Amino acid sequence: MNKTSKNRNPACDIIRIFAFLSVISVHFFMNSGFYSVPIDGARLYFMTVARCFFMVCVPLFLILTGYLMCNKKLEKGYYGKIGKTLFVYVCASILCILFKKHYLLQEWDMRDAIEGTLGFTGASYSWYIEMYIGLFLIIPFLNGAYHSLESKKQKLILLGTMLFMTALPSVVNIFVFDSYAFWAQPVKEWEYTKIIPSFFTVLYPVTYYFLGCFIREFKPKLNAHLNAFLIIVLAFAFGSFNFYRSRGAYFVSGIWQEWGALPNVIMTVLVFIFLLNLPSDRLPNPIKTALSHISDLTLGGYLLSYIFDQYFYEKLNAKVEVVTDRIVYFVPMVAVVAIFSLLLSLAVNLLYNAIRRILKPKRKTEQ
Repeated sequence: MNKTSKNRNPACDIIRIFAFLSVISVHFFMNSGFYSVPIDGARLYFMTVARCFFMVCVPLFLILTGYLMCNKKLEKGYYGKIGKTLFVYVCASILCILFKKHYLLQEWDMRDAIEGTLGFTGASYSWYIEMYIGLFLIIPFLNGAYHSLESKKQKLILLGTMLFMTALPSVVNIFVFDSYAFWAQPVKEWEYTKIIPSFFTVLYPVTYYFLGCFIREFKPKLNAHLNAFLIIVLAFAFGSFNFYRSRGAYFVSGIWQEWGALPNVIMTVLVFIFLLNLPSDRLPNPIKTALSHISDLTLGGYLLSYIFDQYFYEKLNAKVEVVTDRIVYFVPMVAVVAIFSLLLSLAVNLLYNAIRRILKPKRKTEQ
């Protein structure tokens, strides 16, 4: 086993891989026509619940960032550590643009490609990179603020404050309490009653980051069976609420099910703790090494999955016309998109490693 493998926590690799597969799973609903049919019936109910569960994908990445980066300081070389992320993004953007130009037959010239890469539109799933760059830049300052708090109580107050600003509005400011018509038909366009401030909901990545810091420091645990039970029950509870808010119409994309929404926060924390506390240290060393290699490919795989989403779902949707019948292909579609995305990501990583070896200055041999 190499030195890198010895220093890695296999649980973190499992979390990253699960988050990646959850992203591919959420995209199944986007690409299979889920949002283009009225939400009604048993199959669409279970699809809504499944979508609700897999929405932990991006939040898992964010909590993991806090968990792994919570002790980083503003020191020489810190900002250079984002270099590989940017390299992978640029390569993914170029590959996605080439795919759009030559397979989807979209018009892309050199200027469009440059603007698309700089504007995070070339790779269609690159909004995460735009967000992550900003988060990465302020991580040393977030860590300074977090570690300046002297007690667990103060850190819990910090988390409570962030949740109040970024997550609580998603379950409070979504009702019209004095209207019977609203409760009978919530899917209709309504002007909801605002009860608490919601201006700072956009700061949800910082909330997840601090949650990762807190979990790293205090290592909360739940009984594994209770943890799994809560995940299943809450997935059905939150999914049922989403079904209720959309029933009879196209899926309503409200703030109650966005990345920073309180239901997603609760689900993500439970899933993170469950995966973190799995006995992954008992895994054989070859499996740990394999997990670490796959984990390193997930960023590129996430960005490049757009290519295979477009290719494979075009064929699925042409073959299976009824949207609810496509759910049968959920597992094979997620698997094939994930595998091909990771393989293309492997090529990008190999290119990065080759360029790095070429540019790395040779050490002077001792006389």
